[in-house]
Amino acid sequence: MAGHLFAYPIAVVWAMASIPLAIHLFIDEIDLLPDKEAVGQFVVRRVAWPAVTAFVVVHLTSTLWAFAAEPARGFKRFIRALAGIAVAGALFGLGSWGWLVMR
Repeated sequence: MAGHLFAYPIAVVWAMASIPLAIHLFIDEIDLLPDKEAVGQFVVRRVAWPAVTAFVVVHLTSTLWAFAAEPARGFKRFIRALAGIAVAGALFGLGSWGWLVMR
């Protein structure tokens, strides 16, 4: 249950972090779209992949705790993995948004 609850905010972090990269990689296609709504849908489809990947990885890391021989040790491993995924997303987001702003 904890893995599922933590997966949502971490997936949002990864989605937000991926927006500048998605825009940069697909700007030529975005420029051809007719209106803002189409642009929004296009970017959301491109940003969904990192978010879904992070969501699944967090669920998989919860198995470190769920199937651990020693629950306390498994919990520590789960928290470390969870923190690593969250920090990686936050750093990626800071870097990508910083890059976009400095451009």
